[in-house]
Amino acid sequence: MNRKRRSQVSSSQGSEHGDKNSAEPQSYNFGEVVWANTGGGYPTWPARIEFIPLQLNPEYNPNSSIQYYPIFCYGTHSMTWLPEDAISKNTAQNYAKYYRAGKKAADTPRGRKEDLDSIFEGAIDQLEKDPTIHCSIKTIEDLQSFMDGKKTLDISAWVEEGLVNIDALEKRRNDMEKNGKTV
Repeated sequence: MNRKRRSQVSSSQGSEHGDKNSAEPQSYNFGEVVWANTGGGYPTWPARIEFIPLQLNPEYNPNSSIQYYPIFCYGTHSMTWLPEDAISKNTAQNYAKYYRAGKKAADTPRGRKEDLDSIFEGAIDQLEKDPTIHCSIKTIEDLQSFMDGKKTLDISAWVEEGLVNIDALEKRRNDMEKNGKTV
């Protein structure tokens, strides 16, 4: 079956990651554990939606019908922005499906050459044992402090990789200072 992105699917076909009878886009929450199809011939990977405002995406377009989310991949600690149609919820069904696919991809010549099995198992281990790895928000109290404007997040790795629109970040910082919030 040839997989099409939601952007290539007619509205009568629906989204491959949501309700088949609905053309509604899938919505994700910051901090949510998901499965990410990053491409490059790699299997769909366990990941987390990062706590980075969507407007900081260098390619952010407020008029786009497809939302891009900041993704942190477990195991590799890779970071990227992915369209909603390349992300799947972490349901029991998806976990089983993508785990099997990851193990199958590891058992190929390329997978063995790249030691994909140990990297994939490391990603699964982080997802299960430390889902907040490299995240400033570890507890519900941290989240509440962040929501109250008392806690800031370290997104320096995203900035260093050029994955954040610095102009939008500066504008956000100036707006917060005008409103009396700490940055």
